[in-house]
Amino acid sequence: MSELLKKCIEKKVAFVPGNNFATDIEAPSNMFRLNYSSMSMDKIEKGIKIMGEVLSEYFA
Repeated sequence: MSELLKKCIEKKVAFVPGNNFATDIEAPSNMFRLNYSSMSMDKIEKGIKIMGEVLSEYFA
């Protein structure tokens, strides 16, 4: 998850790895959390598109 986060941050998009919200923050996690409460719909759509591109590259 940390490698994926680094790739997203390079494109100015971020998320919080899911293990930060677990009782064992050292355990591997395949989840992440997004904050969309303070962003405009345009920025949310742009961020999700960028994350989709990064995920496509990551899993290709």
